[in-house]
Amino acid sequence: MIGDDLEKQVELHELRKNMYITEKEYLLKTMMGGPQGYKPINYEGMPHGSGGTVTLDRDWEHMRKLDNMINLEQWAIDSLTSQIVGMNTKIKELKGLDAQVIALRDFKGNTLQEIADLLGYGVDRIKQVSCRNPRQTA
Repeated sequence: MIGDDLEKQVELHELRKNMYITEKEYLLKTMMGGPQGYKPINYEGMPHGSGGTVTLDRDWEHMRKLDNMINLEQWAIDSLTSQIVGMNTKIKELKGLDAQVIALRDFKGNTLQEIADLLGYGVDRIKQVSCRNPRQTA
């Protein structure tokens, strides 16, 4: 259902954002001295390596990229959340029980029992309305 898909996308973006935040925190710790005995990564003598150590400039560049990714994920979360709020507002504004049942059933993916609880009707009444308005298949 559309509403469920949007909510799952929000969850996915939240997970990504938290992953970037964790990576940024780890990078900050290592840049500020890291665990005792921490030494910069040295690629000297490694196959396919360019030699040398990872520089502070490279770490700061990576930090900047992580900040950008965190901001992008937050923008996506905010955008999807506003779509969900807008959709919920529109559903509540629908006139007539039939329109509300169709919207909650077909767009939000609610069960008939959930719709009955949400709208304050008995489940039998909601079943009658639902049967009167079968799902449209493409």
